[in-house]
Amino acid sequence: LVTFRSTRGETPEEQNRINHEILNAVNDSGRAFLTHTVLNELVVLRLAIGNIKTTEEHVMKTWILLKDIAEGFSEGSRASRGS
Repeated sequence: LVTFRSTRGETPEEQNRINHEILNAVNDSGRAFLTHTVLNELVVLRLAIGNIKTTEEHVMKTWILLKDIAEGFSEGSRASRGS
């Protein structure tokens, strides 16, 4: 299990909102599935990569997807989802 979070946003509340948007965008894409937890009032994203059938290629494709989606979000924007 890999845990991570985006630190985009000026406040913890805005960072939490952006992390929820990233979570939803990834899951809505159908190309990967993330879950989340709240740790010390911060949204933390989780990606399970421990399945025996998970390959390095799966991990790299998911990393690229995450990067593309996260970079598409600027403060107050949902550019990566086209809305």
